[in-house]
Amino acid sequence: MSTQDEIFPIRAAGWLALAFFTGFASPVAAEPGLMDPNPRVQKLMEAALERQDEMVADALGKVAPQSPGTRDLYFVGIAGWGDQDVFRREVHAVRALFEKSFGAQGRAVSLVNHRQTMDQVPLATHETIEATLMGVAQKMDLEEDLLVVFVTSHGAEWDGFSLVLNGNDLGSMQGPQLARILGATRAKNRVVIVSSCFSGQFVPALAEEHTLLITAAASDRTSFGCTSDAEWTYFGQAYFRDALPKHRNFVRAFDEAKEAITAREAKEGFQPSVPQIRVGDDIRVVLNTMGF
Repeated sequence: MSTQDEIFPIRAAGWLALAFFTGFASPVAAEPGLMDPNPRVQKLMEAALERQDEMVADALGKVAPQSPGTRDLYFVGIAGWGDQDVFRREVHAVRALFEKSFGAQGRAVSLVNHRQTMDQVPLATHETIEATLMGVAQKMDLEEDLLVVFVTSHGAEWDGFSLVLNGNDLGSMQGPQLARILGATRAKNRVVIVSSCFSGQFVPALAEEHTLLITAAASDRTSFGCTSDAEWTYFGQAYFRDALPKHRNFVRAFDEAKEAITAREAKEGFQPSVPQIRVGDDIRVVLNTMGF
């Protein structure tokens, strides 16, 4: 067993006491109710939960160590709500973007709640999120390198972003919880992007001088586009598909994406989601140095 496994056990067996709910899913916004669990998928999911130590360790084993004298970028993508396809698609596409255009090849890890990938890709739970972020940080130059964390999921007002698979409520992660984990990594330079309803609630806990924080919505607003047939959420399309590849600059891409999202929501008659950004003075210098 590695040092990583000894320090950050995932305790898979403790996850099998899960909650089941049913409800009606809104087509574009807010957090839907949970589906009835599929019995066949349930068995596969429980088997996957038992293997999370192994799967996280395997994913971390493929992450390259930092390059001396170079500011490396490390990427962690988290797809929290596993019963709609759009979140899995977004993490896959955004990871590919960072690998291709931001130098994250060999330095990226995905955590995805989805029935199609649960035997291949680690799931997103409190335990795997913490173990993965801590493990990635062990590969980094904590003073020089950049840690990018992207979360896409449903969210509830003041209850963070949701972690769900096959109708099982795996919990939610709130701002103070994510802030504690990020602080424990000791990774100094961070970009954190949270795409969910009410994601502005993460601002008080995460905004600080060494962090660029972007959220898809204000703390009291929903975001849109969270449907299984969508390739992107409204925020994901405007920011990651359209603006960021063009500008290769986090802040300029946000300004353009916010304008596009606001126009789209107005055209479709939705209440504005009001995406948020906070740029710490210290991270601004680091991003300028890296050309981002």
